[in-house]
Amino acid sequence: MSTSPQILLWFHGSQYTDGQSNIPSITARKLKENGFSITQIMCTCGSIAETTKMLQNAIFNCSTIVFIGGIGHNPDDLFIKSLSAVFQKDPITNKQALSWLQDKYPSEDLIPPNIFNTTKIPSKAIPLFNPIGTTCGFLVHYEDTSIYAFPDEPTELLSMLEIHMEKSSNAEHTTLSTFGWSEQKIRRSLPDLQHFLKINSTPTGTWISYNKADLSNFEEQTLKKTLSSILFAHHQTTLEQVISKILIEKKECLALAESCTGGKLSSWMTARSGSSRYFVESTVVYSNSTKKRVCGVLQSDLDQFGAVSRPVAISLAKGIREVAHSNWGIGITGIAGPNGGSAEKPVGTVHIAVAGKTHLKHNLHLFTGSREQITDRAASAALFMLYKALNV
Repeated sequence: MSTSPQILLWFHGSQYTDGQSNIPSITARKLKENGFSITQIMCTCGSIAETTKMLQNAIFNCSTIVFIGGIGHNPDDLFIKSLSAVFQKDPITNKQALSWLQDKYPSEDLIPPNIFNTTKIPSKAIPLFNPIGTTCGFLVHYEDTSIYAFPDEPTELLSMLEIHMEKSSNAEHTTLSTFGWSEQKIRRSLPDLQHFLKINSTPTGTWISYNKADLSNFEEQTLKKTLSSILFAHHQTTLEQVISKILIEKKECLALAESCTGGKLSSWMTARSGSSRYFVESTVVYSNSTKKRVCGVLQSDLDQFGAVSRPVAISLAKGIREVAHSNWGIGITGIAGPNGGSAEKPVGTVHIAVAGKTHLKHNLHLFTGSREQITDRAASAALFMLYKALNV
């Protein structure tokens, strides 16, 4: 007999009942990979009253429900209202969900008013972090049933399933945000604790979750000390969110000169409203002539060392900082592939430099993966270098 968790997978929205979305099959496949056995998939598009009745029946018959859709920015979120009817309690603003939302914006006055609705969840629910969007999910226990709710934007949904659908439902979890080590290295560095850790590793960061009840105070301190060189937050967040807040607090600003990343880092840093408070300028310096014209890269350095080199990365960082009159400048140059590498400089070779008024740091990386993974890793490595510089 199988001991894997068995669940009802419930999708709400006309795109599901009309067969216009492949999200149900993708989600079921993802949960199966995570060790779940799907006993039923249900697609509905009913009213609040109809959904409430179906929810009552599902609670009676299922031990675990995963509801997708019906939560978000709308103040009349269907699933929240249906749960309120079942629980006979109105939703409340969750402090942790509100904190996560505030982390995604440089200042609270820049948060659109309707987005605050996403922080209202059932009173006894556990908020589930959304690393990409602004709508958090939640987990709530009712009688003998665990009820998960997630937004149905595909990228957000899959990311949240990866993070949250293997966690113990009753535990008090802590998540550490890190960058720079693989999951294998983290586990090797913590041989006595690795079995207590849930690790979600991506090219843009690694999030390490654990149940506080599983670790003694000494073990938890050992964990944090071991990870101190790669740790950038003691809660679940992203590098760009952390750095934007630090820059605003310090009243400092950033400029970027990107070659192989093609503007990816600039896009990340300007993805949220209010980024003009800390972001001044960026340029994609793909050609050598642009590197020379915009950032003052020397022809002699290009001739002697090539465009993918330490001197050029440093010139890009210093040059864009000077041109933009910013506190900080970052220069990135490399070979993202899949073509263009050589024996001396294979695909994945990336030089990154960070320049400040009294700070200059260069790192050479050899990343692996697809072109997208390499540029994700390069942009994230540049952010982590800046994070270290800002915290000197």
